[in-house]
Amino acid sequence: MRLEATATADEATIEEEVVIVFLLAVFLLVGDADDEKGYDKWLEQQGRVGGLRQRVEAAGVHRPLSHLIRPFPLPPLYIHTFPAHFHSVPLRFLCSLLYLSSPLHFFNRQKMALLVEKTSTGREYKVKDLSQADFGRLEIELAEVEMPGLMACRAEFGPSKPFAGARISGSLHMTIQTAVLIETLTALGAEVRWCSCNIFSTQDHAAAAIARDSAAVFAWKGETLAEYWWCTERCLEWGPAGGPDLIVDDGGDATLLIHEGVKAEDEYEKTGKLPDPASTDNAEFQIVLGLIRDGLKVDPKKYRRMKERLVGVSEETTTGVKRLYQMQASGSLLFPAINVNDSVTKSKVSSFLTI
Repeated sequence: MRLEATATADEATIEEEVVIVFLLAVFLLVGDADDEKGYDKWLEQQGRVGGLRQRVEAAGVHRPLSHLIRPFPLPPLYIHTFPAHFHSVPLRFLCSLLYLSSPLHFFNRQKMALLVEKTSTGREYKVKDLSQADFGRLEIELAEVEMPGLMACRAEFGPSKPFAGARISGSLHMTIQTAVLIETLTALGAEVRWCSCNIFSTQDHAAAAIARDSAAVFAWKGETLAEYWWCTERCLEWGPAGGPDLIVDDGGDATLLIHEGVKAEDEYEKTGKLPDPASTDNAEFQIVLGLIRDGLKVDPKKYRRMKERLVGVSEETTTGVKRLYQMQASGSLLFPAINVNDSVTKSKVSSFLTI
């Protein structure tokens, strides 16, 4: 069936409208600004009046609330990129699903220059779009209503500032909910630097709001592996005085980077040998070794200073905890670690409810 141009949605066939309604539902669940542009262009090409936002508003749906139910955003649906001879609605729909499951959408991603930026107050950051901060602030305020434990913590301990002078680095999904945690830490007196523990989980409007208002953030949705490890390194860097006092880790990557960095610095000091990315077949670990190698040429004691300052790390995941136990057994664990993964609140509440 060919997609015929129509003046209004009412004139479309039932089959076409089913697909459009489905796309609206997908947009509400996992959509972002890139999705909206893609859908609007597709609707325009089909001669339909009104973009996706107008259709959503006409349906009486409050658009920003959709972000509260999509903790792990999907890559954009660039339906308008399909060749013009794909006229069948079912075929277009099938192609969109195949497109999502393929690596093709990565060719449309925005390239990020790996340069640290600063706010007007001098705070370092690197996010996708700082102009999304107002939208992020709106959703943070909504999330605060649903997170009374952290808000009670602010009310009780905010005046005494128990974290005054503490440096906290976090490698944890940079979402709206994490933003509430970050601002709780800053309300209690801590200085915070943050990155995401997953290349896809960052909500860019959340990262923008925190970068503008509260803490140093290095995260954006759709990072490459090289960008991901660059962000992790920036999160741990606190200048010549050393690194963080505490690490909030999820997956153990920040902890891993420090351990591998210390190992490489010790080897370099003894033998003058730099890490060799070609020594491993693991593509991601090649990136880690290359990052450490380049850093050694500039500052051969950076990670050892981090180790000396660190009080400890908290780890949330089974994978990260397993790695910590392995390091403890081999005697290579450099600092104390707290197993959050096996705590009652995590194992009996969060994991049980798949939160």
